[in-house]
Amino acid sequence: MRNYFIAMFTVAACVAAPSAFAQGDNACMTGLYRSGDQDALIVARRNANEAMNYLFLDGRSGKVSDADSPLHCRDDSIMTRTASGAFMVWRKVDLKS
Repeated sequence: MRNYFIAMFTVAACVAAPSAFAQGDNACMTGLYRSGDQDALIVARRNANEAMNYLFLDGRSGKVSDADSPLHCRDDSIMTRTASGAFMVWRKVDLKS
């Protein structure tokens, strides 16, 4: 019986794990993000029933949920990969103050 519970727990963990790391619209928070003094990134949803969009200052844009999206959303930040392969962290800007 113990082995049965261990097997069921393992299967449940394997099923749940991909969804925990999936890059979907709900992973990103709407707002303005900065990486240093010059760069900015906007993440927003135009309409409630549309996918979350992103826009860099250099004009690159797209949908956050696209398979080739350069964004990897976290709770309060976004990570992108630079041309050299290094990761760049974008911090959410507090616009309330």
